[in-house]
Amino acid sequence: MSFGEQTITLDDVPKLVVISVMGCLVNTPQRITDVFELVVSLLGVSTREATDELGLVWGNSVRLEWLRSKFFDVTDANLDRRIECTIRAFLLYLVGCTLFSDKSGARVSIYYLTLFVSFYAWGATALAYLYKQLGYVSRDGVKQIVGYLPLLEVY
Repeated sequence: MSFGEQTITLDDVPKLVVISVMGCLVNTPQRITDVFELVVSLLGVSTREATDELGLVWGNSVRLEWLRSKFFDVTDANLDRRIECTIRAFLLYLVGCTLFSDKSGARVSIYYLTLFVSFYAWGATALAYLYKQLGYVSRDGVKQIVGYLPLLEVY
């Protein structure tokens, strides 16, 4: 960051938090029907479990506690498919608590599951999400901010 600059740039991200800014850009599905398909196929839960959870939290996110309770007991003895689903669930939980947290602090968008299929530019994505959230928090009446705030804390 040069003297006199007042914002975080893409060049600052890998220096501050050591995450990549190189890779494919994130493209998430926009149709709600895709959400059920993502939960069932990438998390390996039944259609009934997906319907119950998505219906409980307004259709496009899952509760962080649900992810924890659903996958806490997986061991090396489980089938490879179950272990892969647990890894995705853990990563979804992790980004829901850090890079892409929401104001509830208790949910994460299911669309982020698509991020664990290919390599993505996590740093660029985190910065774009933070800028989007800064736009929201600048509105009259908004009293909270979310996003990967360590990017702001170093300044």
